[in-house]
Amino acid sequence: MSLRIAVIGRHGQLACSLRKTQPSHISCIYVGRDEIDLFNLAELEKTLADIDIVINTAAYTSVDQAETDKDGAETLNHIAAEHLAQTATKIGYRLIHLSTDYVFSGIPGKPWTTMDKPEPLSVYGKSKYAGEQAVIRSGVQAAIIRTSWLYSDTGNNFVNTMLRLLNNKHSLSVVNDQLGSPTSATNLSAFIWAMCQIEYWPQIIHFRDQGVTTWFEFAQEIQRQASEIGILDSHCNLMPISTDEYGGPAPRPLNSVLDMSDTPDLVEQHSWQFALSEVLHRIKHRGEG
Repeated sequence: MSLRIAVIGRHGQLACSLRKTQPSHISCIYVGRDEIDLFNLAELEKTLADIDIVINTAAYTSVDQAETDKDGAETLNHIAAEHLAQTATKIGYRLIHLSTDYVFSGIPGKPWTTMDKPEPLSVYGKSKYAGEQAVIRSGVQAAIIRTSWLYSDTGNNFVNTMLRLLNNKHSLSVVNDQLGSPTSATNLSAFIWAMCQIEYWPQIIHFRDQGVTTWFEFAQEIQRQASEIGILDSHCNLMPISTDEYGGPAPRPLNSVLDMSDTPDLVEQHSWQFALSEVLHRIKHRGEG
């Protein structure tokens, strides 16, 4: 019998990627926040009554805006996750909940393991960690997947922002002292679909593409690859700056590299540079279409 899956947050880049990569033998509905009230438990029970697995991609992801909109971040990242977990305990579906590298303090050193204690710095990170804790407290069969620096060929993300800025500016300053791992939504989607088809789930999982870089080096690679395939019209001078020089309302972790030594070996791993190349080629082909 085919698995019945519901993806919450269908307008986000991860949900869009899940739709594009959905295996043919899996039955899935994609539900936007405009179609389901995540704060109405009765409605959640009715909508998700016949579902085997819920994938919660809905999130408040505006890191800087969250600093002045604590209630908004808390409501979507914590309370909505808590309600989905409570509903799961009542009607029996399994829950895959997406979380973030920003739950960690970012103290430079080794990659963060699933056993390390989160100490988030920002309102966004604190709200996501509260969501994790709510899922765990519920006792539902769940997997919390933390990922980092997520991007795709669509939506609001670092790659699309850089392409726009690189095409419109003569010079651009990019932070060069925050370490992390860019992650393609396509690769994360493949991992999630593989997770749906196994019985045992670790409670907390880290998933990212291979390799470590800074935002500045990431921007350099975007510029290099995009220029090579002809999707940049002009040259922009990239300049490295520190986090302190950049400023910004929300504190960012200087090190958010996730350790994957405990991650189930379900899909082929790719370097972030290779994954970026695939995404940039999709953008190029869409522009030519």
